[in-house]
Amino acid sequence: MGVVTALEVCRLNKELGLDLPLQLISFLEEEGSGFGQMLLGSRIMAQRVTEEELKEGFRALDDGRSFWEHAEAAGYEPGRWRESLRILDGLAGWIEMHIEQARVLQDSGNRIGIVNGIAGYVHADVVVHGRADHAGATPMDFRLDPGTVVAECILELERLAHSAGKGTVGTVGEIEVHPSIINAIPERVRFSLDIRGIDEDLFRAVAVDIAAFAESTAAKRGMTAEYEERQALPSTRLDDRIVDALTAAAEVAGEPFTVMHSGAAHDTMCVADHVPCAMVFVPCKDGVSHSPLEDASPADAGLAAEIILNAIASLQ
Repeated sequence: MGVVTALEVCRLNKELGLDLPLQLISFLEEEGSGFGQMLLGSRIMAQRVTEEELKEGFRALDDGRSFWEHAEAAGYEPGRWRESLRILDGLAGWIEMHIEQARVLQDSGNRIGIVNGIAGYVHADVVVHGRADHAGATPMDFRLDPGTVVAECILELERLAHSAGKGTVGTVGEIEVHPSIINAIPERVRFSLDIRGIDEDLFRAVAVDIAAFAESTAAKRGMTAEYEERQALPSTRLDDRIVDALTAAAEVAGEPFTVMHSGAAHDTMCVADHVPCAMVFVPCKDGVSHSPLEDASPADAGLAAEIILNAIASLQ
């Protein structure tokens, strides 16, 4: 929807004879569904990856081949990846439209969200090492069950995120048990961490604190825990001038809107290092995203296109 809305802005620009200097840019792999790497296309463009990662580290989830191999097989020239940054040359600003991926707009009755900041995040794993034993034959006092540590860590993550405030959130989305057998106490359990927030110090402190908590909690129970970071992106403040122009255009449109931050990551985070940026959200039914049930209104996208076009015109 974001790409099609950008195309509609360009179409309206031509239809209305505004002759605004527009360029449409679309990135691959924002969601990481192909290679398990969020924002991969825009991170490549922004030089936030290494050639070694493209050749060896980033591998397709379906066949295990590297990003580099897939790019070559598709007829591209991955050896020129550093040149991609030049796509931003000469840009005076950047606006991305996206579904909200939450329920804030829907539940507050707003058709548009003007985004003034994007939460940063830490993605990490904690592996808790215990001892595999028989689930029936091993008395409770003789167990080294890593699942108990994981349970405490999940509750502590909830407490830490609440305590941090300012929109800080923490999620355990993956739990991997080995061996995964109903009648065996696990030998080890891995759980993921997704910690996000607008305030850089706060959400990174949550990551540090949960890592320390996992280690100390495991030690108290005679076990060990290891923390390893997968990826981190800083929070991104968006450009006041473009945010103000979008806000003014939304006011003229006369439809309900709000100024808000984004809890989800977007390609704009990578572009913002190089070009003044802002974003526009439209509601997504019941906050469902990353799903075939995702549902957003074309009429809301049309309103977003109008607001974006008028904001750009006002900045000339």
